[in-house]
Amino acid sequence: QKIPMPAEGLELYAKWTELGPIYYQQADSIEDGGTYLIVARTGSGSYAYYALTNEVKSTSFLAGETVTVSGGYVTSPVDESMLWTFITATSGKYDVKNGDDFLLRRSGGSKAGVEIDATDSGAAYSDWAYDGGTYALTVGASSTYYLYYSTSDQYFNCSSSTGDKGTIYLYKQINDSVEPGDSQTITYDANGGTGNTES
Repeated sequence: QKIPMPAEGLELYAKWTELGPIYYQQADSIEDGGTYLIVARTGSGSYAYYALTNEVKSTSFLAGETVTVSGGYVTSPVDESMLWTFITATSGKYDVKNGDDFLLRRSGGSKAGVEIDATDSGAAYSDWAYDGGTYALTVGASSTYYLYYSTSDQYFNCSSSTGDKGTIYLYKQINDSVEPGDSQTITYDANGGTGNTES
């Protein structure tokens, strides 16, 4: 059944949120629920940067993707394989997830590898801590394991040796949403439902 249009017309008001650009800014600390790029810096003087991805490399490791860093931001394209969400597990430690999968240290001791899996393997393998002063991302209970990128092997790994400690930066995903101050008014008259638009 058609609803009759009031003789005085009908005004509809619409307000929207305009999504701003997404960018990735270096962070020295972690916000619970935040999404980050995990980026290893390698080299001396002339640096190279590799973002941790969910791609399996050589069975037991995870691949890195070259990214460009400038002025505290990652400026090269980013895809979902590089995005890691940090969720509080215990005080100062976080579960790190890509989609539904946890970032895990593989069992077997130092340099046994890193992997992703839908099952949390327990604090010694899945609870990560970040030190924004030394730029270290670590995991472990009785022993500490450092995430690092091997340029010779071209993958990410974990080592209990401080000599292997990688320089790891986190870049937080930031989405600037802007609410315009003006709302849109659409006025419909009773003449066949036509109308006009006013700002």
